[in-house]
Amino acid sequence: AAYGGWAALLWFHAALPAPLFVAIGAVLLAWHGSLQHETIHGHPTRSRRINMAVGWPPLSLWLPYASYRDLHLRHHRDAHLTSPVEDPESYYVTDDHWSALSPAGRAVLYFNRTLLGRFLIGPALAWYGLWAEELPKLRHDRRARIVWAAHLAGAAAVLAVVTIGFGISPILY
Repeated sequence: AAYGGWAALLWFHAALPAPLFVAIGAVLLAWHGSLQHETIHGHPTRSRRINMAVGWPPLSLWLPYASYRDLHLRHHRDAHLTSPVEDPESYYVTDDHWSALSPAGRAVLYFNRTLLGRFLIGPALAWYGLWAEELPKLRHDRRARIVWAAHLAGAAAVLAVVTIGFGISPILY
């Protein structure tokens, strides 16, 4: 359904006003992210390869599936699941980190704790956090370079389908 909805959105994009296209696209990409999450946890099949094939296509462009899988499974390590400091998916900030932040840095993190903040700046903060973790890996880890090369090839294919196949602006997408 996530892929079918995405394909239908692309097919009928010309009949939709841009804000509606973006809103539906956001819901479908979030749904695709949920599907990726399920594939990481062994659904819809017991086959890791099939689940990976289902979850791998980078419709949202920004995050390699393998990086998300590794980060999310690290989140589920039982010893660290409830530790706000060790959990890579936690938004917890230690007292020392908070004290070291500038007033502007504190304001950004405080705003990100709100629903509006999560919508407006949460994606940018997540993107920044991803790159802060991934850049050092790209310099020293051959596997990380392979993961990102495959991801970039997949993202280029998605963009080609979107822009060349359907004539949708990459900015709008």
